[in-house]
Amino acid sequence: KMDDDKIRLGESGWKERYYKEKFDVDINTEEGKALQRAVTKSFVEGLVWTLRYYYHGVASWIWYFPFHYAPFASDLVDLASLDIRFDLGQPFKPFDQLMGVLPAASAHCLPAAYRPLMSEQSSPILDFYPTNFKVDMNGKRFAWQGVALLPFIDEKRLLTETRNVENTLTDQETRRNSQLSEMVYCNAGHSLAPTVYMLYDKYGKLEGSERAKASATMNPAASQNMNGTLRLCDGDDACPSTFRSPVKGMPDIEDN
Repeated sequence: KMDDDKIRLGESGWKERYYKEKFDVDINTEEGKALQRAVTKSFVEGLVWTLRYYYHGVASWIWYFPFHYAPFASDLVDLASLDIRFDLGQPFKPFDQLMGVLPAASAHCLPAAYRPLMSEQSSPILDFYPTNFKVDMNGKRFAWQGVALLPFIDEKRLLTETRNVENTLTDQETRRNSQLSEMVYCNAGHSLAPTVYMLYDKYGKLEGSERAKASATMNPAASQNMNGTLRLCDGDDACPSTFRSPVKGMPDIEDN
């Protein structure tokens, strides 16, 4: 059943009703006006973050939209006066990211030591994983279209607890939980291949930290619009005849 339409868009007072219903503030008060401006600023920050991401790279690893609802287009005024700044921060490790987005019912996707943090009564962050919460249908028909009114994750509290269990991880799990680079594969006839061969010809015999520092800037015109830095992966040859399987139990590629 759809919720009753308490906003009644188009009828006089619709904006006041929206902010009262969704944010529990009266926008005719100083508190309400401040909240309205904060929502607008956060929304614009999201637009700026997205544009910077696509044109320059990640502006901040720790930014998020701190509200369940958006402002109206008519609230997007005096934008030139907004002071938009970002703190770059650090990306979450993979297991921390999963702890921030998965419900307790999906705890089996995490290493064993992380699971009690999502379900045990003694967990200091149990409040991040409520089993009962309101879904605001917000004028929609199906539950999956509604707004799940879940608590926002407190980064400092989350990381404090996950750091306490990282020492229980196996070597394989520790590697899974680290920040790795993307592996690039290309055909020997691809326009990016000359850069790859150049890297191996020039730096392939280096070892350790010297090898790790060897790099080349990727040419977007040659890489079909990928950007970034190329570094050497393990191995002495850019194109070995046999490619060893990185997955235990899977066969090697004999005709590379």
